[in-house]
Amino acid sequence: MQLEILKYSSQLNEGFELKKVLNKIDFKKNHEKVETGSLVYTTNGNFFIAISAGKITIEQKEYVTISYSSPLTQALYGKKVNDKIHFRDKVYLIESIS
Repeated sequence: MQLEILKYSSQLNEGFELKKVLNKIDFKKNHEKVETGSLVYTTNGNFFIAISAGKITIEQKEYVTISYSSPLTQALYGKKVNDKIHFRDKVYLIESIS
């Protein structure tokens, strides 16, 4: 029982840390470059740069939520519309950022 308590306590702490990241995001900000809080539309998918929470669907559009520390985010970070990156044998053209 003690192991279960420790496991759930750890998961709860992780949830609080993720909530802190989300609370720092200004969702009204219009992003001109890829940064935390950006919605990034590319030729190889749509991404929300914030926390790693898997795929989400909003208004019939699918997004992959990825954290700042992910390798893809590191490749995209600071890029602007019409920039291209090469990541794991794919080319990502940034079509728009919001």
